[in-house]
Amino acid sequence: MKFIGSMRKKQKGDFVKKIILFLFALLIINCIYAEPISGQILVGGLLAHYETLQEAVNAITENGISGDIEILTNDQMTFNQALHIAGLNQEGIFNITINAKPQGLNRSTFVNDSANSWESNYIFKIENSKNIKITGARFEAIASGYGNMIVMNSGCENIEIDDCVFDGADVYSSSYHSSIRINGGTTPIIRNVIIKNSVFNDNAYHIDINSSSYINNINTVSITNNSFSDAYSAISIVRCINATIRGNIINQSGSGISLTECTGSLDIGYNRVNAWGAGISLSSYTSDYYSKNVYNNIISVNGYNNYYNSYTSEAVGISLMQAT
Repeated sequence: MKFIGSMRKKQKGDFVKKIILFLFALLIINCIYAEPISGQILVGGLLAHYETLQEAVNAITENGISGDIEILTNDQMTFNQALHIAGLNQEGIFNITINAKPQGLNRSTFVNDSANSWESNYIFKIENSKNIKITGARFEAIASGYGNMIVMNSGCENIEIDDCVFDGADVYSSSYHSSIRINGGTTPIIRNVIIKNSVFNDNAYHIDINSSSYINNINTVSITNNSFSDAYSAISIVRCINATIRGNIINQSGSGISLTECTGSLDIGYNRVNAWGAGISLSSYTSDYYSKNVYNNIISVNGYNNYYNSYTSEAVGISLMQAT
């Protein structure tokens, strides 16, 4: 009996040692992962560091950044979850890239079928963050009443969207359906946004940029070499400083390119616009004489509203209203 009792004590002691060793191992792992992050991070799939983009972004936000970061997503997966990027890389020393086409062939798809309010109406939302590039992604708006895909709010700086595909919900005029929506209503300002080499299909607004506080809180936007089709408005910018819109192809849009109450330099050139309402419209635009350039655009306006199957008497190729 004494032998059995001593065996039980020994087993109990061994079990306690194993628990202590396990906890110590967890502590070591935690210390390793608590270090500032750099290099490549894999998201989604069996060998991934994180299951979702939100988990990866949270880890970067919590642990800090020691060098450039490339987040590689599994290009065979569809991620059905909203991503909120807030307060990321505010120092702006390093660059963060979300690469959704790492093999150069297939794209990861991002959706958010749980959007049910203005606050949750996004697939990616970025605010108070710097030096972020999104490339190779496909966004799909499947929520019937809420179809915003990328939303940027105040404090965004050096944000680049390259080689992405935006498939909208095929709606008419609705502020709840924007492929890219940039809200500049509050400070700090949004500065240096680049949108290029991307495809936009079937949405109310493809690119909707609005500094709604009646103050120009959006500074320097470049929209180049994109393809737009089937929209109430392809490119709409309200109250922005400095805009470059070049080399875009716009088909079957109510409004092709519209700028309202903008200032600074303007470069609109080499765009092909096929619209049924207005091709290029500038309203209350002020800039230096030598910085205002609208040139070499090909505009076709037929006046036929595809949504209502009727003609409009307000079709116009180029409209200039109070532009100085």
